Amino acid sequence: MIPTLESRVTEHDIRLTRVEAIIEQINHRLTSIDNRLTSLENRMISLFKWVIGLQFTILLAIFGATITILLNLPN
Repeated sequence: MIPTLESRVTEHDIRLTRVEAIIEQINHRLTSIDNRLTSLENRMISLFKWVIGLQFTILLAIFGATITILLNLPN
């Protein structure tokens, strides 16, 4: 039995609908992954700023201690 044109179109429509649904799911998942990566990137930037701030504070403390020691040395 040879499929009629109408049955071919119907099968084509069904397959096209399935493909569109799959593409929509992929798009949703990619959007979710993109949102998670953006959130992770923002968190990493925030933590990096904290690390730089702590390093700068430690450097100032070391300089302050060095100056204090040098000023209190006996002549």
